[in-house]
Parts: sequence; structure tokens; C-alpha cells
Amino acid sequence: MIGFLPKIVVAIIIVVIASAIAAGAKGLIQNTLSGLSYGKILGNIVAIFILFLGVTAALNQIEVATTVTTPILIAVLAIIAGVIIVGAGGGLIKPMQERWEALLTKAEEEAPKIQREAAGAPSVAEQAKQAGQQVHNATRTAPQRPAQPPQI
Repeated sequence: MIGFLPKIVVAIIIVVIASAIAAGAKGLIQNTLSGLSYGKILGNIVAIFILFLGVTAALNQIEVATTVTTPILIAVLAIIAGVIIVGAGGGLIKPMQERWEALLTKAEEEAPKIQREAAGAPSVAEQAKQAGQQVHNATRTAPQRPAQPPQI
């Protein structure tokens, strides 16, 4: 029983920290998205998910119901990954294609500007010479201070 008490204390601390993080995330999301109709719902979903993770970690800490919580955690994470994969692979093909086309068009427009900047810039050798000269000038003109003995 005495060996079990530290695990309970750690589990309680995990739940308290998870609750604080969930409350902070919920407030942040709800305040940020307060003008949107789904801001409050999204904040609640995030808070519930964070609390779920905290309670799962606490139950695993005290080694209670690990045969139940671990598969549930894996199932929830698999569902989230599946939704993202299906969304990006299926429903988001056209919007992502449009974004890539816009990005590539912008890159093609910027390419001549980049070439002009690169052509007008000094070469690497010239930049190295300038940097060496600056270091030489800085060390030559810097006042030399006498060495200070270490203080004890």
C-alpha cells in the first residue's frame, strides 16, 4: 500500500496539469475564435481530448485498466489519423491542387528577381575577403585590456 501512494500522487498531479492545460487551451481557442459559430464547440472538443489524454496517462500511471485505456487511446488516435488521411487523400485533392498551382506560379514569378539579386551580389570569395578584412580591422583597432586575475 505504501508503494502505491507515490503512484496515486503522480496520477493526481497528471490530472491536475492536464486539467490546467485543457482549460488554457479551451480559453485560448474560444477567445481566438469567438467571432465564429464553431469557436466554442472547437474549444470544448480540444479540452475534452486533452482531459482524455491526461486521465489515460493517470490510469496508466497507477496501472489501473491499462488493458482498456491503451486500446481506446490507440483507437482514438487511429480514427484521427484516418480522418486526416481520408480528408487529404480524398476530399482535399482539388483545394490542395489549387494551392500548389498558386505556389508554383508565385515561385515562377519570383525566379527572375532571385536571379537578379544573386547576379548583383558579391561572390563568396569577395564576401570572405571582406569579412576577413573587417575582423582584421576590428582586432587591430580594439584597445587591448590587461588580463584580469581570477577573483576568488
